[in-house]
Amino acid sequence: QGPFTEDMISQLVRQTTLAPKTEAETALHNAVLADKNAGRQSTIKSLIDAFEKAPYGWSRAAIQCLLAMLSARSESGVDLYQDGRLLERDEVETALTNSRSWPNVQVRAQPIVDRAKVHRLRRFIHEMFDRPAMADDARALADEARNAFEALHQELSALHKQSETFPFLLILADVLTQLDDLAAKPYTFYLDELPEQADALLACKDDLLDPLRTFMGGDQKTIYQR
Repeated sequence: QGPFTEDMISQLVRQTTLAPKTEAETALHNAVLADKNAGRQSTIKSLIDAFEKAPYGWSRAAIQCLLAMLSARSESGVDLYQDGRLLERDEVETALTNSRSWPNVQVRAQPIVDRAKVHRLRRFIHEMFDRPAMADDARALADEARNAFEALHQELSALHKQSETFPFLLILADVLTQLDDLAAKPYTFYLDELPEQADALLACKDDLLDPLRTFMGGDQKTIYQR
């Protein structure tokens, strides 16, 4: 299963360029599916216990790393849940390296990704942020959207700080709150629920954000200050 070490987990959970699934990943994924079909719930602990034994005999670090690799996928991979909540990448790393949490972290096979949802998110990113989306993998694309919302928050926050001079910028407060909320969502939100807000967000961009950007970046700003 390769020279895996626990130090590799941090990199593996964040990888976005994914090679085809290995036989070892497939075996682990199949075990999760078998548990599901039998009405059992896989956990990190149950999988480590199973794959440390014959006929596999894998090292604990190998199993942790393979779970990290599967969690980085968005198709034919696994998602980790704790207390009914989907864990994000940083939380997955913590869960995999904290043995006390292993009995309580559920490992679930990912649902099949609807490619139409991926294309829809790519189109939204292009329209909302005026640039083509770079990622194609669903999870990486969701991360790209989240990062873009965070960058937009930083941009608008800098404008909002000028509201003492330009009081009309106070209108950005509600937008900043909404962006905070969007950036905190799990990756599944961007595929399943963001489309319900897409029209309103694009209207906000066209009717509010773009005109403010034009004003604050042009001669009208200087005229206003006189």
